[in-house]
Amino acid sequence: MVDSLFVSSLNPTSPTTSRRPRKGALIGAGQVGMACAYSMLIQSTFDEMVLVDIEQKKVEGEVMDLMHGVSFVEPSTVRAGTIADCQGADVVIVT
Repeated sequence: MVDSLFVSSLNPTSPTTSRRPRKGALIGAGQVGMACAYSMLIQSTFDEMVLVDIEQKKVEGEVMDLMHGVSFVEPSTVRAGTIADCQGADVVIVT
């Protein structure tokens, strides 16, 4: 029973190996945007998340904050970017 409760994230039959990576873009790194980003990160909504804001230094700091918790969730990439980096995103959220 315990074996069925705990599954290694390095399992080769993981869902991320059998589907294409999910990419999400979040435009706006204010209070609402970061709450959305945090929620999606802990729920493993995306394999890659791009955060965009007019204040580049602010969004870079927010990405660093989120990256501190990535080791506790499924492997995913969080990065600061521009509107051009949103290309190919499955979901784009504007806050």
